[in-house]
Amino acid sequence: MFLQIGFVVVFLFVFMVSQPIKAQEIKSDTTKQEEDFIIYTPVEKNAGFPGGDEARVKFLLENIKYPREAIEKNWQGRVVVVFVVEIDGSLTNIEIGRSSGHSVLDEEAIRVVKLMPKWEPSEMYRKAIRTKYSMPIPFTLYDGKSEEKPIEEE
Repeated sequence: MFLQIGFVVVFLFVFMVSQPIKAQEIKSDTTKQEEDFIIYTPVEKNAGFPGGDEARVKFLLENIKYPREAIEKNWQGRVVVVFVVEIDGSLTNIEIGRSSGHSVLDEEAIRVVKLMPKWEPSEMYRKAIRTKYSMPIPFTLYDGKSEEKPIEEE
């Protein structure tokens, strides 16, 4: 009896995980243009920065300009930027998902994301699709004495 219940639970879990889930259902009368506005989650292949995570971190290190006011006031924190990766790889709907508590850090995070090149889009059934992406950007002041790096990948 216990073994049968365990099998049913495992079967249901595998069945649920293997089913593609869309943020919005596509109806049979959905046109191609309407389908392009759907944001899918989860996906078969996640969107990614060209060159991978190392290239993304390098881009952030080279392009973030720590705001002078934040340096003077010793402001640090993590900003979560949320955006949509479109089917052509462009980034749209860029906004703050979670603020650092300091508007100058939030503004800098948005500025640097807007500078990013086109990403490799997510895929579902071997077709490029739109997806929402959340990216944390840590702002850490580096004193040169510790082993910590000013920006680290999460």
